[in-house]
Order: sequence, then C-alpha cells, then structure tokens
Amino acid sequence: MLLTVDGLSLHDLNGQPIWEKIAFTVKRGERIAITGLNGTGKTTLLRCLAGFLAPHAGTIDILGGAPGPGRLRGRLGLLFQNPEKQLFENTVHEEVAFPLKRLRLAPHEIAERVESTLTECGIADLAHASPHLLSYGQKHLVALASVLAPRPELVLLDDPLAGLDGFRSREILNLLAHWSDCYGMALLLTSHEPGADFGWAHRVLQLEGGCLAAT
Repeated sequence: MLLTVDGLSLHDLNGQPIWEKIAFTVKRGERIAITGLNGTGKTTLLRCLAGFLAPHAGTIDILGGAPGPGRLRGRLGLLFQNPEKQLFENTVHEEVAFPLKRLRLAPHEIAERVESTLTECGIADLAHASPHLLSYGQKHLVALASVLAPRPELVLLDDPLAGLDGFRSREILNLLAHWSDCYGMALLLTSHEPGADFGWAHRVLQLEGGCLAAT
C-alpha cells in the first residue's frame, strides 16, 4: 500500500471533532475521490497526510513511513485548491522545472521532462509566458504540471475542479487519468460537489459528520 490511514482523529481549537477514527488505504495506481461539503475537513485531511498538520490520534503510513515533506520530496505531489498559492516563478517553464531542480536532475533531463510535461498538459505554447498573467484555468494546468513533472507515486489534489467550467474540469480529470495509467501514480482527489461525475475514480468516499465512508 502507498497509503494506510488508521483511526485518524482531529479536533478543532475548541476541542470539537473535525473527523474521528478515519481509516482507508490507497494502493499503487488507484484513483480515489473524497467528496464532502465545505467545512467537513477535506483540506485538513490532506494537510495531515502531507505532514503539515499532526492529528490528535491515529496513524498515517505514507510511502513507507510517517508523513514529512522532506522525506516525501519527489514521491508525493500536492496540488492546492487555489493555483495562485502554488505559482511563483517568472515563466511557466521555470515553474515546472523548479521541483525537478530540487531533485537534482541533470539539466538535459530537466529540459526534456519539462517539455514532455507541458506537451502532455496541452500548454507547451505557454512555456515562456508568465504564470501570473494567465487565465484561472491555465494557472490550474501550470500548477498541475509542476506537481506531475517529478512523476510522484501519489498525488493529493485539493478540490482541483473548484471554479472551473465543465470543459476544463473534464480536461483535468482526463489528464489525471492518463498520467495515472501511464506512470502508475495513485490519485487522491477531494471535491465539494457530491454529485459530480467521478466515473474515472476506482472508489468514491464521502466525508460527512466526521466520518468517512464509501458511497
């Protein structure tokens, strides 16, 4: 298993449970959607899985150990709900190259990986554009490309379809399914739209009332 969550519980500042005794697993190449209304703790759950927040109880085994951003570099990808929080370089090319440089890949390998990733994401024509001047949908694709470029084993996506129209949503879901099939990466995607079409997912889980259950 790439991810095993067992008995995970977290309380808010007032001691009230956000969710309790959550348990689920994610295996290699699996695509899972977690749905739930705003305020049910979906983003908080992803932050725990990534090691940015410690739960009050329970255990997380992710990629063979406890969560920790440093240990998971290049193996775990995290896409924020708001792409503007993830973009900071001067060009799209530099944005996608940044995580590859942190992995100390050779310059020629970085160039090849950036080019292939931008092409597969359908934004090769934006390579020299400033990511800060793009449309909201284009920013989403650039942020996603920067997450996918290292070809992580597991990708956490925080409501990546929020604010997108139907066409752009399908485009992103198809892209994610393609990368999952080609590279065997597992996907864990959250959504605040329980009625959305998640036919691409192998499993759909619902977070409601502090509990996580299959729909």
